[in-house]
Amino acid sequence: MPSLSPGTVITVSDGSSLTVIAYIASGGQGEVYRVRRNPGGREMALKWYTNRAIIDNPDFLKTLRHNCRHKAPSDAFLWPEAVTDRQYGSFGYIMRLRPEGFVDLGKFFCIDRNPQAYFRSWLAKLTACIQICDAFSRLHNNGFSYQDINDGSFLIDPFRGHVLICDNDNIVSDGCSNGVSGKPHYMAPEVAEGNTPDRASDRFSLAIILYRILMIDHPFEGRSTTSDENRCLTPDREMLLFGREAVFCHDTADRSNAPVEGLHDNSILYWRYLTSRLQRAFRIALCRRAIVDPCCRIRASSWKQMMLAERAALVTCHAAPDVPVHDYLCEGAKPDLCPLCGSMTGAEVWLDFGDAMPAYRLTASKPLFLGESFVPEGICRAVNSSGVDSLVLENVSRHTWHIVESGGRRFKVVPGAYCRLVGGASINFGSWRAKIEI
Repeated sequence: MPSLSPGTVITVSDGSSLTVIAYIASGGQGEVYRVRRNPGGREMALKWYTNRAIIDNPDFLKTLRHNCRHKAPSDAFLWPEAVTDRQYGSFGYIMRLRPEGFVDLGKFFCIDRNPQAYFRSWLAKLTACIQICDAFSRLHNNGFSYQDINDGSFLIDPFRGHVLICDNDNIVSDGCSNGVSGKPHYMAPEVAEGNTPDRASDRFSLAIILYRILMIDHPFEGRSTTSDENRCLTPDREMLLFGREAVFCHDTADRSNAPVEGLHDNSILYWRYLTSRLQRAFRIALCRRAIVDPCCRIRASSWKQMMLAERAALVTCHAAPDVPVHDYLCEGAKPDLCPLCGSMTGAEVWLDFGDAMPAYRLTASKPLFLGESFVPEGICRAVNSSGVDSLVLENVSRHTWHIVESGGRRFKVVPGAYCRLVGGASINFGSWRAKIEI
């Protein structure tokens, strides 16, 4: 039964108050309510603690108040905005309400019970990875560590891949501890052995999350973890198999925990769709060396740059008339057959931004994102003129582009207009400039 009833008034440490509207959900630490903040009437979420270990821990409350005084490192964080006073035998904090359309990441791994919890495209997966990496890179650069990265930390829009990060009351200054150590199957081995979580342990957990998003499987689940001798695991044995003694299921040096057909089909299937760049990165991030030596783990900023490069090289395909538009990862300069529908993917052009950002592949129906933006600047379209297929780029931004063709002719592309993608021409998007290469 919820601890707080609708209509209950909660005072906040900044002098304002909250009125409880409705109970939303509960977890291991406490309960979440929809509340109205007074004055102003803004609806927010209240996390109200029911766990005595947290309620009676003065350091936890001190850290929570400290975090409230800092601005969120990224808009992806559902950051604590204010702490309540102690009352009704507990306390809590308020944050933004979870928007409609976002799904708990954990549900993506139980699609039989959650049929809507699946990524609609590789672009959505990459967007989720980029936003998560960006958020943790900013968090770490600000001197914090999250300390408890797991599948319950993320809410994701399965259509666009946009991410919200919750449970930010666990965040502390790097090197400090608030008593939270993490969740089995995500916890770094040194933390499982009693060490304080830090940015290095965050990186271990982050690599697992990125693998889980792209593969919809777990990197340490394979032949060994599902063998008869490990079918009934004790907590200590589980910590070892997913910590100090973990073996990456695609480790080329140790195949003892390779994925098993019929049990780990996603790890088998989606691994084939990854580029060699990503395969290599996961083998580095989850190999024995990274497990035993925290200094060998890949930083969030490096992961982000890799994912941005994959987004730039992504191929959007609608070549098969009876198959909906889809996309796939591709590292080759000229893809042959689409691995999903088996068709030739059609025309493509590249935008060369020099050193400013990775070269960007454009195929029909693919959006153009500039830099680290998640708002498309343009949409590539296929046109047929005199029996010849070619590509144009629609300006879906709010500002005018400037085109210079190889012969010197100049013209503008206003919002809503199209420009033909002709080799040798250059496009000035405002803050970004690119040369078109056929």
